[in-house]
Amino acid sequence: MNRLVRDTVVACIAGALTMGAALVLPAWRWPADAFHSSFVEQDAAPTLAPGVTTSYTVRFRNSGLAPWQRGGGIGMQVNLGVAGDSAYFSDVAVDWISSNRVTTTQEVFVPPGGIGTFTFAVRTPTTPGVYRVPLRLVVDGLKWLEDDNVALVLTSDLGFHSQLIDQSLHPTLKPGEVSAPLTLHFRNTGAHAWNRGVAGQQANLGLAADDKSLGVLAIGWPTVDRVAMQAEPTVPPSGVATFTFRVRAPPTPGIYPLHLRPVVDGVIWMEDQGVMTLVTVLSPSGDAPAPAEAFKNVQPLSFAIAASVEPMNATSGHPVTITANFAAATAGTALLGIEVYAPGGRSLVYQQWFHSQQFGAGELRSFNAAWDVPTSASPGTYLVNASAYTVAWKQLLSTKASAASFSVATPVTVPPSTTPPAATPTAQPTNPQAATPTAQPTASQASPTAQPTTPASTPSPTAVSTPSASAAPTPTSTPAPTPSAAPNFTAIVVAAPTTAVAGSAANVTAAVTSASAASVLVDIEIYAAGATTPAYQVWFDNQNFAAGQQRTYSATWQLPLTIAPGTYTVKLGVFAPGWASLYRWNDSAVLFLVTAPTATASPTPVPPSPVVTASPTPLATASPTPVPTSSGAFTLIPADRLTTWSPGIPGGVPARTMVCANVSATTYGGGTGDAT
Repeated sequence: MNRLVRDTVVACIAGALTMGAALVLPAWRWPADAFHSSFVEQDAAPTLAPGVTTSYTVRFRNSGLAPWQRGGGIGMQVNLGVAGDSAYFSDVAVDWISSNRVTTTQEVFVPPGGIGTFTFAVRTPTTPGVYRVPLRLVVDGLKWLEDDNVALVLTSDLGFHSQLIDQSLHPTLKPGEVSAPLTLHFRNTGAHAWNRGVAGQQANLGLAADDKSLGVLAIGWPTVDRVAMQAEPTVPPSGVATFTFRVRAPPTPGIYPLHLRPVVDGVIWMEDQGVMTLVTVLSPSGDAPAPAEAFKNVQPLSFAIAASVEPMNATSGHPVTITANFAAATAGTALLGIEVYAPGGRSLVYQQWFHSQQFGAGELRSFNAAWDVPTSASPGTYLVNASAYTVAWKQLLSTKASAASFSVATPVTVPPSTTPPAATPTAQPTNPQAATPTAQPTASQASPTAQPTTPASTPSPTAVSTPSASAAPTPTSTPAPTPSAAPNFTAIVVAAPTTAVAGSAANVTAAVTSASAASVLVDIEIYAAGATTPAYQVWFDNQNFAAGQQRTYSATWQLPLTIAPGTYTVKLGVFAPGWASLYRWNDSAVLFLVTAPTATASPTPVPPSPVVTASPTPLATASPTPVPTSSGAFTLIPADRLTTWSPGIPGGVPARTMVCANVSATTYGGGTGDAT
C-alpha cells in the first residue's frame, strides 16, 4: 500500500470514528513493519508505603504506518507489556490484562502520529525496596515495538531514613579506662517520626550487621550490638536525634573499629554512611599500640599524603569535592580514609573509607570524596584529615592532619526590594583596594612565594620561568596572605606525571576557572617535601577571563640530574596582576615522585694481548674491486609507462592470488627492453 492510499484509509477510518459510524476492519492485517512507536512521557516514579495502590500513566507516539485500535484483535491492538515477558512483577499488578501484559490504549483509535495513553494500577510490595518494572509496547502475535528503555521505578518505603550530622572525636584510652560520653547526631530524613519506647518506631544506634564481636567495649549499652537509643521522646521528620554512649578500653592495646548505623529494630536498617568510631587503646605506659604479631617482621607501608578541596569557599546546602593523594614508598595493601572536622576540630562531620587498596612501590593514587554540606552546617573553617591503615584498621600506617581546609558560609537571601530606584544617580564609591596596594605574598610551605612586581612594559600574556631554586626570590618572614573574598576561582591540575626520573622533563597542566570576568596572574610552583622555596616556578601575568571561563596552562620542568629523589608537590596560585593580592591558593594540587636515574654499569677494560711483529712479506697489491655507487632510484621502464600496482578494486573486482600462467623473461629479451 503506497503512502497516498494509506493516508486515505487512515483519514476515512478516523472520520468514521468521529461521526460515530461503525468501523469495519479489512480482513487482512497490517504487516509487522507498519508498527512503530516512540516514547513521549511518563509519570514521576512513585514512593509509597508498602501495600499502597496507585495509578500510573505512560504515553507513546504511534510512529508507524498502521493505526492502533483497542479491541481490534490480534495484529491490531497495541498493548503495554513487561519487557521480555517476565512474570516476576505479578505481585505489583492490579487488574492487569495478565501477569506480563499491563494494559492497552485508553484511546479506541490511535492514528499514525497520534499519542497513545496507557494508564494502569500498581501496588507497592510488602517488602521495602526499589522495584524496576521494564515496559515495552507489543502487538501480540506480530511483534515487539521499539525498546526505549522505559521502566516503572516503584519504591516501597517504610519512611525511615537518616543522615549523619556530626559525631564525637575518636577516643584514645589506656587499658580499663572509660571514655567520656560519645555523641552522634542524626537527622530524620524520612517521612516517619521516631518515637522512643514504641516498638517498630524507636531509632537505635547499632553495630552494623549486628556485630557482637566488639561487645568487650560495652558499658551501659542497651544490648551487646546496640550502643544507644534515641534520647528524644519523638524525632519528627527533619528533626535531629541524639545518641550517646561510652566505651571501656579492653586490656589488649590496639584499634577497635565500631561501625555504627541507625536501625529501627524489627523493621529496617537505615542508611549505611560508613560511620566509624575508632577506639585506640594504648599500652599501659601510654605508648601507641604495637603492630600485631603477624606484622612484626614485615616492613610497614608508609605514604606521602596531600589533599585539596574544591571549592575552597563553600556554602551550606551545596557539595564539596575532596581529593586525597597517597604516594606509597613500598608495595602493599592499605585502607585509606578521608575525614572532615567541624570548625575548631570539636567534632567529626564526614568520613569516607576506601578498603583494600593495592599499591605498587612508588605508586601515586588519588581518591575523591563528595560531601553534601548540610544546610545546618556551622559557618567557619573545616579541616580535612587523610589517613592510611592496614586492613580492618589494625594499625595506623600514615596520617596527615589538616591536609586541607575549606570554609563554609551560610547563604545570604536578599529579599526583593519594593522601593523604586532613586531618580538621582549616586556618586561611584571609591575602591579602597585600588587606593591601598596589598602587601606582596611570602613564600612558605603553605603559601606562595613572594614575587617582584611585573614591570609595566611586560607584554601580555608572558610566561616567566624560574627553572631552578636559585632563580626564585628569597622568602621573608612576612605573614602568609589572606585570600580576597572576590573574585572566586578554582585551580586544579588536570595532567601531571605520577613518576619522573631525574634528568627527564615533567609536564604539568593546570586548569583555572573564574566565576566572574577578571584579569589575573596564574602561578605554578613545584616543591620538594619539606621545602619552603620552590624547585621550579612559572607564572602567566595579565590573563583575561570571562565569567565562567576555564583556561589551561602548561609548564615543562627539566629535572636536573642532581635533583634529590622523593615526593614533590605542585602548588597553584591565582593573584591579581603584578602579584598585587592573592585570590586563590591550592597548596597541594597534586603529588608526584622523582626517582634517580637507573645506573648503567661501566664496561670493564680488557688489557690488550701482546702482538708479535713478524717480518713483512712482500705481497702483490690487488687492484680494488670496483663497487657501483648508487646515484638514486633507477628503473628500466620510462616514468610515463609506470603505474602503482594495488591488487583489487575496492568495492569491485577482488584481488586475484591464483597463478594462471608462467611467462619466461627470455622470450622477451631477458629484460633488455620493453616486453610489449
